[in-house]
Amino acid sequence: MSMKRKKYRFEGMLWRIEDSMAAYVIFPADIKQVFGKGMVHVHAMVDDLEFDCSIMNRGHKHYRKRPAYTISINRDRLMQLGKIYGDTVTVTVWEREK
Repeated sequence: MSMKRKKYRFEGMLWRIEDSMAAYVIFPADIKQVFGKGMVHVHAMVDDLEFDCSIMNRGHKHYRKRPAYTISINRDRLMQLGKIYGDTVTVTVWEREK
């Protein structure tokens, strides 16, 4: 029996991953407080593109008050979205069932 998972929706800017053609978007809350753990496997919808990924702290230094928990978006997905670094996307995520 499947549980209904809470969805989290936010807008975020695409940041370039150094030395890469990929990007990431910062989850706007501390996932330890939201999900109760430091890494969470989620199903994501970025604009109209759906995929499975993880939200975790990958060491990006954008927030000084808390870790920056991020969702990575590879080059192929960026091309599918028609987006580049600095663009804003709408993101919806919910925890995947194990």
